[in-house]
Amino acid sequence: MNKVVRSGAALLAISMSFALTPVTAMAATAQEQIGNATVDNFPNSPSPSSSSFDWAQRAKDYDSYVYDWSDRGSFTTISTDASALNMPAGSVTYKMPAYYGDTRVQGTSGNGNQEAVNEIASVVGASLVGIDKSKQNGQDYVDMLRTFYHPDLGVAKNSPSSASSAPGSDSIWYTTVANVLYYMLGSQYPDVTDMNSMLKSIANQYYEMLDSLGGANANITMQDYDFATHTAVSGRNEGGEAAAGAAAILLWAHAKFNDAKYLQGAEWAMEALERSNQNLYYEVVPVLAPYIAARMNAEDGTDYDISKYIGWMIGGSNVRSGWGTLTGNWGGIDVSGLVGSQTDGGPEGGTNGNKGYAFAMNSFAMPLIAATAKYDSRYASLIGRWMLNIDNASRYFYADQLTASQQYYGSKYINDPAHVIAYEGLTSSGSAGIKAMGDVPERSGSWGVGGDATSLGLYGSSWVGFMGAALHGTNVSGVLRTDLNALDFFGSNPYPTSLYYNPNSTAASVKVSVDSVSDLYDSVSNSVVARNVSESANIQIPAGESMVLVQVPAGATQSTKGSETLFDGKAVAWDRGSNRDLALDAAQISATSTAENSSASAVNDGDIDTAWMSDGAGSQSLTVDLGASKVIAHLSIVWGEEAASEFSVETSADGLNWNEQEQVTDASGGRTAVSFAPTNARYARITMTKPVIPDANGYSIRSLSVSGADGSEDLALHSVTKSSSTSSSSTTGNPSNATDGDPTTRWESSTGDPQWLEVDLGKERAVGSVSVSWETAAAKHYEIQVSSDGEAWRSVAAVTNATSPITVSTDLPSGTEARYVRIYGTSRLTTYAYSVFAFNVYAPANSQTTNPDSTAATRPTEIVSMRSDSQVAAMPNQALKSDPSGASRKGGIIAKTTTVVLAKGLTPSSEMKAVWLAHSSERSDSQYVTAETWKGTTTKEGTIEMKGFSPNPGIYTVRVTDAYGASASVTDVRVAAKGNPDDSGSSTSEPSSAPVPPSPSSSSKPGVTASSGSPHTPAVNSTESQKTGTTGLAHSGASIMIFVLIAGLGLALGSLALMVRKSGR
Repeated sequence: MNKVVRSGAALLAISMSFALTPVTAMAATAQEQIGNATVDNFPNSPSPSSSSFDWAQRAKDYDSYVYDWSDRGSFTTISTDASALNMPAGSVTYKMPAYYGDTRVQGTSGNGNQEAVNEIASVVGASLVGIDKSKQNGQDYVDMLRTFYHPDLGVAKNSPSSASSAPGSDSIWYTTVANVLYYMLGSQYPDVTDMNSMLKSIANQYYEMLDSLGGANANITMQDYDFATHTAVSGRNEGGEAAAGAAAILLWAHAKFNDAKYLQGAEWAMEALERSNQNLYYEVVPVLAPYIAARMNAEDGTDYDISKYIGWMIGGSNVRSGWGTLTGNWGGIDVSGLVGSQTDGGPEGGTNGNKGYAFAMNSFAMPLIAATAKYDSRYASLIGRWMLNIDNASRYFYADQLTASQQYYGSKYINDPAHVIAYEGLTSSGSAGIKAMGDVPERSGSWGVGGDATSLGLYGSSWVGFMGAALHGTNVSGVLRTDLNALDFFGSNPYPTSLYYNPNSTAASVKVSVDSVSDLYDSVSNSVVARNVSESANIQIPAGESMVLVQVPAGATQSTKGSETLFDGKAVAWDRGSNRDLALDAAQISATSTAENSSASAVNDGDIDTAWMSDGAGSQSLTVDLGASKVIAHLSIVWGEEAASEFSVETSADGLNWNEQEQVTDASGGRTAVSFAPTNARYARITMTKPVIPDANGYSIRSLSVSGADGSEDLALHSVTKSSSTSSSSTTGNPSNATDGDPTTRWESSTGDPQWLEVDLGKERAVGSVSVSWETAAAKHYEIQVSSDGEAWRSVAAVTNATSPITVSTDLPSGTEARYVRIYGTSRLTTYAYSVFAFNVYAPANSQTTNPDSTAATRPTEIVSMRSDSQVAAMPNQALKSDPSGASRKGGIIAKTTTVVLAKGLTPSSEMKAVWLAHSSERSDSQYVTAETWKGTTTKEGTIEMKGFSPNPGIYTVRVTDAYGASASVTDVRVAAKGNPDDSGSSTSEPSSAPVPPSPSSSSKPGVTASSGSPHTPAVNSTESQKTGTTGLAHSGASIMIFVLIAGLGLALGSLALMVRKSGR
């Protein structure tokens, strides 16, 4: 330290930096990637190896062929529909067949039976690759699509006809996909006739649908919905299609019309999906669910389970047997990523033991999932690998990409112009091991499609523009660029954003082109990877990793706001890491009381220099409303100057019913981190009941953060797992599936009772709770058993299930310790086996005290000694010691100056103050008043050396407190007049009246503002309750020094050192 000597009786000043410990709001960090066991096993280099397919060109070629009005007889692809149902008188529209050669829509009898899933998709898809369909060769195809909008219902339908026999009637998925497509069309052509009114009506009708089904508790189980009567139609369960579509429509409506009710409706729809314990993937619309969940999580502060909906896409549908994503290799072609039936072998039944029937429409729609990685870049590598495989496998729906032996019509369409129309499906049939074919003609005998109808499907091919808009090759083989803005309808999309995934085993130097001078920001690593790029830059992408590159203006100002990363004020990325601070985006922070010039919002404003202060002590609460239910497992408090030593942490789903997660009784300022088993909650509350400083007038908090589960809480994660038995399935036969962290994998036992699943925690651990996520084949009755050796077991809890699938969390008795934990099923809820998606074991809730920057703190805070640097005369019995009873002997010395030595426990580099408190005989409440205050800043070791004037002769309590609430005190410090030890009072003397300080409060660095914190004056109890020792100190009008030294240094002060025990925390 640099010391400056000042003349006369002035202070010996100490040069210090007066700054709070540099604690900042949690900034965006690199996003740890989230995988899926099935997608992770998709091939890195799908076979046969080839360059990226030119999907945009195929989409343009398809549009050119099918929108050719040439009369091809049975194979005509477009013709006039003069009935123009639902359109103004005098209008005309057009019609297209679902299959090549399908004659159902030909002639006047076919009017009104064309399908939105084909025609609207074809216009949206062509527009996505740059074709203006509102003025193509003199035709306004966008306007002609109004025939699908039914004014009497206020929604679009799959067919213009209202007949019960019309294609897609009695099916909510067909109706919903028509309205989803109409919204996409509206984002592309917002100014066409009546578009705004139609879009608003569609949104209103879907809002009313959800409202009629229960609003926030909507029951979406239905086959269809009657928009005329606003009633659900029972039958097969297509409700997942309705809810996912409603969520998309209403989210997009909110973006377009800025009406809060649409956002509420989107939340209702997503919450219906969240509540479902079944996989509701029926056809195609739920492919939007991961993207909608990610976008709402980012923009609206929800916390929807993206991985759940990705799991739905993978398979195991509960509403359509076998529906999901295919994997494997058929005839040398990797088909992983394609969508269809995993169990149907197609019209020819499959060969070589393979099953699977992939469909072009559903596979071409998969890029709708891509923008998930834009709003949550933790999924970048998963999305990248999926798109890589979709890009590879989907080309084999086309005749010109297959050999004659690999397709139903042999070589007929390989060189025919109609090869731009994809086959409806792909199967594992035939001698080649793969065959492109469809339901026509093998399964269409009763459909009336005509004898010329083929399995080249227009209804699927019309979605090829979704592939063309999103998927693009790069200069590096195997590295695909996925445009994340292309299919983000009604998104703000301020800057071009693309995902690059490198599946190769070596780093890839990828050429990234820009359209203006730009900086390139990667939201995966949260870093700018190139600056001032003009035309292009070569970006190194590590092997097996991904980047989400945002092209921002060169020199744009980067900033953060809550979880958002912004450039020039525009959000481009969102920190969705499990350890992010959810409170930064809280809907509201409220307190039971707030001091004047303070605000509860100070705890989540990202500024550690601000603090909330309560207006009074006693019991005070601070509540965080996260805006929506989220999974939370951690709460962290950075205290202000007046910390709580005792407080409780509670959570609530509704703000009315509260669950206590932890009771903390030994907090001591700094940062208190509380951890507990992951729980779903919208609200988190801390209730403070006892301050660190006895009788403090309130509490102060600088920061309150709330975060979710990051996997570290689960003691069973990736642990050795065993079971009593396993199924014969290669996918469910591994017990470690229950502890692999993947919510889509599961363990399944053989049938019969009892069965058990056991996890080895590696060592004896304290265990607080167990969570089991059951599949439909759940236990009716089971026990939680624990063991120290894996041999002798004891039951610590019993559980009964009434329904399945279900996730059950069970608290274990306090003090439970075990190395081995198992679930022991004694009876089944179904006739099937036991099946578990996840088996989690959690430690009991706990708390930890650290420094504000999360480094280890030294506690307790102690005043190690006080000494004088000039002894005039020693009082008798000067040695200060404590006897076993805790009482103290008194002694004293006469001195010109006094030094207080503080050995440990303060916050490093923190403002702090030492306060001399004298009892006032003029006050009836036996409280202390401040006689003198010294201020300074601790060293990086949490120590301090201070110097200041002693107060007038009297009896004092000296208390030190840093800016984060770490505090300690000594009582009965006696200051005597120079040369008159008796002036300080004897061991039996009464405390003197409060003296008047000889000068204003002094700082070791003149002119420095007092530390931030509560304005309240600390008060302490009577000297008896705080007494730890006394020493006589002479007042001479000179200065007193306070030294903070490392532990043990006080012992080197020789006969002048007067050791005192700690008081306080």
